[in-house]
Amino acid sequence: MSQIDLSLPDTVPEMARYRDIPMTLDSFAVYNLLEPHDEPEGLVEECNFDCPRDDYVHFRGSPGINSLKGLINHRLSTTVQEKFDPHFFLVVTDPDWKQKGVLVITLEDDDEGKPDKFMMKVTDSGLLLVNLQIGNTDWYEAKENYEFTDDDDTQDLESEGTFPDGASKKKPGTGFYIAFYAIPGINPAQLIRDVEPFHDGKAPEDRVCRFEGFLKPDWDLISQATGSWHPQACMDNRYLCKMYFFIVDSENYKENGFLLCDVKDNKRKRVVCDPTSTVPDFCGIAQGRRGWDEVE
Repeated sequence: MSQIDLSLPDTVPEMARYRDIPMTLDSFAVYNLLEPHDEPEGLVEECNFDCPRDDYVHFRGSPGINSLKGLINHRLSTTVQEKFDPHFFLVVTDPDWKQKGVLVITLEDDDEGKPDKFMMKVTDSGLLLVNLQIGNTDWYEAKENYEFTDDDDTQDLESEGTFPDGASKKKPGTGFYIAFYAIPGINPAQLIRDVEPFHDGKAPEDRVCRFEGFLKPDWDLISQATGSWHPQACMDNRYLCKMYFFIVDSENYKENGFLLCDVKDNKRKRVVCDPTSTVPDFCGIAQGRRGWDEVE
């Protein structure tokens, strides 16, 4: 097996052409520098594990390339045609990538405009790239929070404590938590009381319904949630349901209901607020037991 050269160039002058171009929500590429450079089984699925959709990260071949400098030169000649994000990409550099992680690379960091890299958990990689792309986090914050160190010998999740939204780090019985976003004027505690089955019999951290934030009422609510709020919330709480969430767009939601949103298919529908049906119906759809059109 050929040795892989993981050194980066000091600068990538070609990136100057992207500095004045408005941000576009392009997909991301993951490469394999290990011979024979084939797509490792399950790699793309693992990279997209935490993403709201399963098509954020795509595998691209790099035949005959065994260095990061060679891969960067290859990307510079193909990125525009393939419509991948030009700034960030992933690379497999270790046969045990499921445990050792993947390399995430930026061709321009936030400070000096130089290339940089770090190893990170593969299942976090796709969602981190999304948040870097839309500006929910910066490169140095990402590196500080997600870089693997010599002390990280597994990718096992900690189950102690709570996520930033107060939810327990223990996986809920439903398999996921349910995100609620709302317009100002909504009382988050009362909202959760109105939708959570058996609310009073559960500790706050064990409630499956989680309030994740207020949206700006004069902006498109769904675009705010799908484009910024939900990706960040899913990064903070890995057990949030990625594909579906609720938007409470009326202070009188008990009478008017609220919006159930489908991220992947860009659909939404108004559903009733009822602790006996809101969560069961959501779980039925998210778990594939009920069709979208079956829920009123």
